[in-house]
Amino acid sequence: IIPILRDHWIRILKPGGTLVVITPDEEVCDGFGADKSHTHSWGFHQFRDVIIAGVADLVETVEFESPTKFSMLWVAKKR
Repeated sequence: IIPILRDHWIRILKPGGTLVVITPDEEVCDGFGADKSHTHSWGFHQFRDVIIAGVADLVETVEFESPTKFSMLWVAKKR
């Protein structure tokens, strides 16, 4: 997912552009059980430590939370 973020999603954003990702939080809900098309799932801490850290040189995290405890919200602004 990091190459997809870097090479496609973030690449097309203008500086100051916003990227918003909402995804199930595997630490509190079974994404695979809800949707059999999922090929990978992320927990809140794993998403933060792997995905956000992997693109920290390109974006500034504006918000990262699990407001419903079922899904995560990540809002990032391109540097």
